[in-house]
Amino acid sequence: MVCWGIFFKLLTLSKKTSNFALNALPLAKRTKKTKQSKEELLKFLQEKGTQFSKELKQKATKWELLFKDILEELGYKFEFQLPVICNGKHLYILDFLLIDYQIFIELDGAQHFTKLGLKKDNLRTRRLRKEGYEPLRFPNKQVETLTTEQIKGIIETKISLLKLG
Repeated sequence: MVCWGIFFKLLTLSKKTSNFALNALPLAKRTKKTKQSKEELLKFLQEKGTQFSKELKQKATKWELLFKDILEELGYKFEFQLPVICNGKHLYILDFLLIDYQIFIELDGAQHFTKLGLKKDNLRTRRLRKEGYEPLRFPNKQVETLTTEQIKGIIETKISLLKLG
């Protein structure tokens, strides 16, 4: 078993958002005080992911609840507030995952359109793509203004593009 020195950094954004990211960043050198195996790290991230997921489901925004109703109405199989670990060390909670297509849907509030927000979202998207997930983003305002049929059309277009490869 390989032991790694690990520094845990918890990034928690506004309570209004469902964007939690938990990163376990390896230290440059091994340390005696914080030795942890990859298995222990994975277990820790899984436990935190389950905890954050439950909290986010309880604190769902009005846009998330509306979008959840739309996905149910359209008959898609999906997970809501699903914890995903990328590269064994980065935990993300996906707003929605369309199970049959590996498409993750994120509903974005104002904080996502800042320079820092865009940078974090781009990094997150790159990491999730490496794990086989494809993104689809909706600003919160769109969730309120688009009809169910329009949302269905956007999702079906994304699915068609994925099938084309």
